[in-house]
Amino acid sequence: MELGGTIPPEIGNLSFLISLDVSENSFHGPIPPSIFTMPSLETLSLRNNSLSSGLPVDMCKHGLDRLKRLRMSYNNLYGVIPKSLDQCSQLEYISLQTNNFSGHVPPEIGNLTGLQELYLGNNSLIGNIPKELGHLNNLETLHMGTNKLTGQVPKEIGNITSLLELYLWENNLTGSIPKEIGHLSNLEILHLGDNQLSGPVPREIGNITAVQQLYLWRNVLSGDIPKEIGRLNHLVILDMGGNQLNGSLPSEIGNLTSIQTLYLWNNYLSGNIPKELGHLNNLEALHLGSNKLSGPVPKEIGNMTSLLELYLWENNLSGNIPKEMGHLINLESLGMGGNELTGPLPREISNTSLFVLNLMTNSLTGSIPKEIGHLSNLEILHLGDNHLSGLVPREIGNITALQILYLWSNGLSGNIPGELFTSNIEAIQIFINLLDGSIPVDIGRAQNLNQLNLAENHLSGVLPSTIGNLTNLKTILLHTNKLNGTIPPSICNWTSLEFFHLSNNTFEGRIPQCLGNFSKFLQVLHLKENRLHGLIPSPFMEGCALNSLNLNSNQFEGTLPRSLANCR
Repeated sequence: MELGGTIPPEIGNLSFLISLDVSENSFHGPIPPSIFTMPSLETLSLRNNSLSSGLPVDMCKHGLDRLKRLRMSYNNLYGVIPKSLDQCSQLEYISLQTNNFSGHVPPEIGNLTGLQELYLGNNSLIGNIPKELGHLNNLETLHMGTNKLTGQVPKEIGNITSLLELYLWENNLTGSIPKEIGHLSNLEILHLGDNQLSGPVPREIGNITAVQQLYLWRNVLSGDIPKEIGRLNHLVILDMGGNQLNGSLPSEIGNLTSIQTLYLWNNYLSGNIPKELGHLNNLEALHLGSNKLSGPVPKEIGNMTSLLELYLWENNLSGNIPKEMGHLINLESLGMGGNELTGPLPREISNTSLFVLNLMTNSLTGSIPKEIGHLSNLEILHLGDNHLSGLVPREIGNITALQILYLWSNGLSGNIPGELFTSNIEAIQIFINLLDGSIPVDIGRAQNLNQLNLAENHLSGVLPSTIGNLTNLKTILLHTNKLNGTIPPSICNWTSLEFFHLSNNTFEGRIPQCLGNFSKFLQVLHLKENRLHGLIPSPFMEGCALNSLNLNSNQFEGTLPRSLANCR
């Protein structure tokens, strides 16, 4: 049963109480001062309530001589951390994280030489990390992440050789990573991510041979990735993304045979991807995107059969996509867009378990292999901005999980297969191609479609009335084709249309009057250079969202409706 209300001050009368644990309840209000006078107390645990007060400045001066464990995390406590905390000299465990504490970290904490775990994360602490923490030679866990700490990481932290976990992420720490950090030979987790640390990654980091998780992401680190990092054979996670690291990717990374996650995205790394990465047969996620890597994608990547995510986007990679990618049977996400890859899309890619395939903005040629229809889990297929040719394979329609299909800006030709319009598809963009024939009546099956862009092709024929079934449609761009006939009145079934662009076709007849009823959402209405006639729809409602209207080069009659004044 969950307890609630306030903690009664009379609880302080229990002078022989050794352990007080009211964690995971719904207590609110202040902590009664009498709690801090209980002389026999060894464990005080108030975590995960809604307590709201400061801690007395003299909290350890009136009886907590035996206190070993202090747990007050996950409350709404505020104010400064009392300097007198060091007078609870038996403390082994302090957790004040996830509160609203402010002010400085008291250097007096450095006097608690029996302290083993210190959690101060997720508060609003400011100022420097006190160098006195280097005296805590029994400390195993130091967590001060998600605060507003400034200044440098003190080199004295290197004296805490008992340390297993060091979390300083999400602060405003500056300066370089001290080389003394290499003395922490027992350290298993080092998290310095999301600060403003600069300078090189110290080569001494290769001495932390017990480390399993190393996070240096989103800093301003520069220089080479030290080859000594290859000594860290227990490393499971290495994240150095979002820095200014340069030079080549050291081949010694191939020695990290325990690694599962390798993130080096958004740096200035150059040179080839070393083939030694193929030794990392436990690797599950490889992110090298947004660098300056060049040369071919090494076929040895096909040896990394545990791989789930592979991101090489926005580099200068060239050459063919190796068919050995087909060995990555567990691969779920592949992003290699924004490179200079050439040659065909290998049919072997259909052997993977892809949910996302993004190869946009390369120079791929040849046809889209029909085997792509075997990717039954695929949700996003992005092959836009390449030089692909031939037909759009109807086998894509076998991918019933597909939600997004982007094939824009290629040289694809032939008819649009009706099989593309499945019940799960949400966005189809095949603009700027060489497609011909008519829009298939099967389009009406795609009732979740909200984006349709088939502009700048050679499509002809009428707009099928079944298009009215697409009641979730927000964007329809069919301009610069050879479509004809009337705009079907079934479009009046649409309820949330925002962009409607049919310009540069040969539509005739009248505009359905219901278009004015779309004005609450409709932002762009372009129907120029058709053969439309009659009156312009008039009921543009107050609060009309329309900001671009182009009806030029038609045969409309009458005047512009006064209700257009309702549009912003």
